[in-house]
Order: sequence, then structure tokens, then C-alpha cells
Amino acid sequence: MSLLEVRVHSTYSVVRCAGFFIFLLVFTSCSPQCTPGTQSLSNRVVIQVDDSEMSAQEFASRLAERLKNYDALAVKEDRILSKAKQDIVRDFILKVLTENWAQSNQVILRKEDIDAQINDIRNQYPDDLTFRQKLIEENLTYEEWLEKMKFSLLQNLVMKKLIEDTKPPEQSELKAYYESNKDLFKKARQVKLRQIVLKNENDAKSIRSEIHKKKKQMEDLAPKFSIAPEGLNKGELGWVEEGTLEVFDKVFDQPTGYLSGVLKSPYGYHIIKVLDKRNAMTVKFEDVKDKIYKVFIQNREQAAYSKWLENEIRKAKVMKDEAFIENIKIETRDEY
Repeated sequence: MSLLEVRVHSTYSVVRCAGFFIFLLVFTSCSPQCTPGTQSLSNRVVIQVDDSEMSAQEFASRLAERLKNYDALAVKEDRILSKAKQDIVRDFILKVLTENWAQSNQVILRKEDIDAQINDIRNQYPDDLTFRQKLIEENLTYEEWLEKMKFSLLQNLVMKKLIEDTKPPEQSELKAYYESNKDLFKKARQVKLRQIVLKNENDAKSIRSEIHKKKKQMEDLAPKFSIAPEGLNKGELGWVEEGTLEVFDKVFDQPTGYLSGVLKSPYGYHIIKVLDKRNAMTVKFEDVKDKIYKVFIQNREQAAYSKWLENEIRKAKVMKDEAFIENIKIETRDEY
């Protein structure tokens, strides 16, 4: 057995990630006659789908890209490394199958659609320099980003083609789903709360006393003293379901207008006022039928897509060099 390095670049360079270098290593058998000239690992085909191939060099590049946001210890974990490899294989197969099917079925990505998407995304940034800086932060060239964006658009077009004959659900189907799944549409008891949260118990007791004696209004004190985000909204927390937080559950049985004592939680010391209450209820069909409709459509679209993908994989000629991929390991070295 010999230790061989699969380099990302044909010149024997390495991948620089987050302050350290990633070396992609492969343990593989080689006869005494093997030389870099007779067995080029970087050009070895590791995945083939019909006529499309991925070389070891490209696989290594994609693996490095997926691992770039992990630290030097995490990239060596079997779980993380294994998932990254599986994702690369899955994405490559999906990309080839999608592109081949689109070509065979005359699903064409128009230039005007690409340009419109580019403009939509770039308009989210104040200027081109900021946009380019974002690509650098994500370790992407403009060309790599463009290819990913174009494939995403093509996937959407393929999906639209696949589901164009999908039958929308009947009203009776929606109603039947509602009747059979009423537990999904139940709402627990709710209370509408205002609160002030403080770090110090004595401070909380002092403020609570001011409110109780009606010397100060709770909504006036919350913006000044509460450490909770809703303090800026005069302490109004809004509607809270029973079971959300133990400290809130303590006031559920109290009447509207009730002012709690100082209640302790992991977040600090709370003073809570009950503003309103709602009983447990089941949401009416008319109020949720649009959501149920969307669930039906999403499920049918997913079923159509899954069936398509299964058929395409069954028809395609897929080859994976499982042993080679499995034996790719990671070695990291600090940057000097």
C-alpha cells in the first residue's frame, strides 16, 4: 500500500481553508510499475452518469469547497467527511439527470431569464463591489456562482414541466383531510402578556412595587428597564400559548388585568401582566383550507418529482468508484 495525494490542482498545490491547508489523501494499492505518468489519480474517473464524468481532481475540489467552513478537527470527523462525499455524489447525479432530461424534453433556459435572475440577486446589494466581496467570502468565483444559479433556474423549469399535469385537490378532499386531522388544527389556551424582565431580583421587586402602587405605568417602565427584546414595544409580548415557557404558565389561570409578583426564570426576573385571554379551540375549516390546499399541492409535486427521479436513475448508467471515494482522507496542516 502506498500513500498518494489527490491534489486539487494539477500542479502539486493544496487547498487553503480558514487558516489551514487541506490535503486530500487516498490510500490505494499500486503495483511496483505504477508511476505518476502511468496512473494519474487526479484524472481518474470516480463518478460517471451516462456520458458525463467527474474526475478525482474535480471531486477533491468540490470536497474542499464543502469543508471550507469547518475547523481543522471537524473536517477529519468520519460523519462530516462521509456526508460531504455523499452530497457530492448525489448532487452530481442529480445535475446530470436534470440537464439530460431538460435537453431531451426541450426545456430551455432562456438568456432573458438568466439575466433577470442575475439582476434580481445583484440588486440585493448596494453595489457590484459588495456583491463580489460576498462571493469571495463564500469562496466562489463569479463563474462558479453563475453556474449554480443557472442550474437552480433549470431545476425550477424541469419541476414546472413535471407538475404541469398535476391535478389540483377537490374541495371534498380538503374537507376530508381536515376532518381526519383535526388535532393538527387545535390551538392551546393563550394569554396576551406584557412583561418587564430584569437581571437583579431587588430591582425587579422595586419596579414591581412602583407598578402595584400605581406610581408608574408598566408600559412606561419597560422600555427603560426591561432586558427583554419586547421592552422596546412597551413590554408587550403578544399572544403566548400554554406550554411555551414555564414562567408564563404560572399566570394562565389568572384573570385579565392580573399583575404577577416577581417570577424567576433562566432569563431573569419577570413582572408579568395579563392583558387578554383565549380559550383552547379548533380552528375552523374555512380558516385553514388554503393551508391544506398548499400541503396537498406540495405533496403531489414532491411525489411527481420523486417518481421522476427514481425512473431517471433506473434508466441511467451510473458508475461510482466506491472504494476510491471511501478511501479519500483529510490531512490538515497549519498555515505559516
